[in-house]
Amino acid sequence: MRLQTLVFPLLRESEESSYEKNALLDMIENTTLNSSQEQALIDSAIKELYIKKNKSAVLSNLKREFSKLAMQQKLSAEGVQFLSKINRPDFNIDMAKSSTTWF
Repeated sequence: MRLQTLVFPLLRESEESSYEKNALLDMIENTTLNSSQEQALIDSAIKELYIKKNKSAVLSNLKREFSKLAMQQKLSAEGVQFLSKINRPDFNIDMAKSSTTWF
C-alpha cells in the first residue's frame, strides 16, 4: 500500500505535465505568423518540444524572445496577439498547483 501511494502521485504528475506539453504543442503548431522572424521562433519552440525539452523552459524562452521583439517595436500585430495569448494565465493549472502548497 505504501508503494502505491508513492508511485501514483508521480504517475499523475507526469500525465499532467504531458497534457500541458501537448496542449502547448497543439497551440503552437496551429499558429502561423507572416513574419519570418516570428515564425522561426515558433518553429524553434516546436522542435524543442518534439525533442522532449522542458515545457516551462520552452515557453519562457518563447515569451522572452517575443518580448524582445516587442520592445524593439519589430513585432507584428499577429505577434502581439500571440504574445498576449502565451502570457495569459491558465487558472486551472495555477489553482491546482497553488492549492497543493496550501495544505
